[in-house]
Amino acid sequence: MLRITQQGVLLGIYFSHEMVMINKTIRVTVSLSGSKRLITGCILITLLTCGARANVLASINYAREHGCSERAINKLQLNKNLNEAAKRYSQGTKPSDAAHSVGYEMTQLASLHLEGFNNDAELQRLLLWRYCNIVGDADARDLGYFQRGSAVWILIAAARGNPGKPAVASQQVLQLVNQARAQPRRCGKESFAATSPLKLNALLTQAAQLHANDMARHRYLEHEGRDGSTPVVRVGRTGYQWKIVGENIAAGAGTAEVVVNDWLGSPGHCANIMSPKFTEMGVAFAINKDDQEYGVYWAQEFAAPKIK
Repeated sequence: MLRITQQGVLLGIYFSHEMVMINKTIRVTVSLSGSKRLITGCILITLLTCGARANVLASINYAREHGCSERAINKLQLNKNLNEAAKRYSQGTKPSDAAHSVGYEMTQLASLHLEGFNNDAELQRLLLWRYCNIVGDADARDLGYFQRGSAVWILIAAARGNPGKPAVASQQVLQLVNQARAQPRRCGKESFAATSPLKLNALLTQAAQLHANDMARHRYLEHEGRDGSTPVVRVGRTGYQWKIVGENIAAGAGTAEVVVNDWLGSPGHCANIMSPKFTEMGVAFAINKDDQEYGVYWAQEFAAPKIK
């Protein structure tokens, strides 16, 4: 799963196969598509018997705790909005569209449609045997499902975080960035010594906010603005007298912690954060609620002022 890039990236994989299990023929169709901080999947399984209703939440959490992860992971929590989304999924709505229609904004989503399992034990064995990669996802937090007869439609997801108040988010990013700068760090092949903390600058924050707003409004992720502006041009427009300028951008990260971790995990972005040439920064985010792919866009400006 890609979390950050300087340009838009879309990955997808599809496969279909048949298998035999316990004298029952199962046809499995899997479709996975991913983007920055978004994974979606759809699975259809039909077992050729009909049986009693199983406890879906308990069965999935059992699978998460007993073999679907090499380390301890959280139990999924039942989410009322996802329950409603699962119902709409059962009526033919695309899983991601169903989630968005009930106001559930996610960073990842997996969907399963199962029919004909007899009880908890059968469902648990099926999940453990074949679908640990889905139900055992450590990043998943929420579950919604809808049962009708012997069929169940399941949504497993993680909600997109909310950066909160802009001023608070800026301070959180600043704190995390300075924590990173306080320790020696390797950014790809380049090593950086610990360096002095950055200060938050209002003009750099203004430049960051304008670019984040434009990216969110027009759904793009580029250092070049739609008007052809570059980071140095946008910083200069605010009246900031710069000696050096740098910029990080991101899309899809729901919190300050996530976006800083993503930047630190990317050599070029990490180098900007660790560079001793920068003394000040500004950071801002903007949200496009209609953007089902990323939703949250970030811009971070780095600079050092001219010496007068």
